[in-house]
Amino acid sequence: MVEPNLSNINHMNPAYLDVDIQRYENRVEWYRTFNKNITENLLDWHYDGRRTIEIMQSGNSWGVQFEGSEPIVLHEGDILESPEKVLHRAIKFDDKSDLILKITEYND
Repeated sequence: MVEPNLSNINHMNPAYLDVDIQRYENRVEWYRTFNKNITENLLDWHYDGRRTIEIMQSGNSWGVQFEGSEPIVLHEGDILESPEKVLHRAIKFDDKSDLILKITEYND
């Protein structure tokens, strides 16, 4: 399991915790953790302002759903691309484990 650097933490959203934020010329990378005890009402539909790639680092019984599509069950190592301004949401199927994603947001 990835051990994130807790020295660079974003506490802005109660649904998740962003840590180890690294800024590069053409992208930003970070780890996002959704707690297994999160309530479903905090997992809102949203869209990203930029193209993002998410790599599932760990978690069981989590998924993602894009607007107009059925939910996709996530597995460790899965790679998802979220196109810019496409509605999507995280889905928790049960309380077995936290979901940890490595997220890369591109500035293109």
